[in-house]
Amino acid sequence: MLNKERILSLIITLLIVVIGAESYFLINKDQKIKRMNDEAINVVNEFEIQKQKYDSLLNNESKELAEKVIIHSYQVYSDAGILTKNDNTYIFRVLELQSNMKIISNSYSGDDKDIKDMLVKIQKMLDFTFDNRFNIEKMSDDEKSTYFNKSLDLYVQAGEALDICISKYALFDRVGLE
Repeated sequence: MLNKERILSLIITLLIVVIGAESYFLINKDQKIKRMNDEAINVVNEFEIQKQKYDSLLNNESKELAEKVIIHSYQVYSDAGILTKNDNTYIFRVLELQSNMKIISNSYSGDDKDIKDMLVKIQKMLDFTFDNRFNIEKMSDDEKSTYFNKSLDLYVQAGEALDICISKYALFDRVGLE
């Protein structure tokens, strides 16, 4: 009987050791899983922080580009407003302004609808002026009046679109307004 009791006690001891070892490994595995979860959460959080920094940099670059486009568009618009037909360099100035405006338009890759609208309106104003530069002499008084009214209308539309952009980006001081 002694052997049976001893064998039974050894089996019970062995079972206790096995259960203890299994518990230890399960607890250890659970702790590893928790650490891995914490590390994964930290990686996700770090990714979100980096994404926010990247988005912020992109927004800053986009804003800087928008400001440059608006300021240079304002300069072209202002120069177009002071052109006189009597000037010998009129045609060259219109061509230069038109070329500058195309460069400015092509440089803008943002998605601000107000800026895109402004660029289109200023370009349309310059195109209308350039397209009719040689026809003015041949126009009747009524046609000249219609041309002048259309030019003025396009100039006003471009100015209004430009004003919206200047106000939106608060660039009044950078375009000479105080």
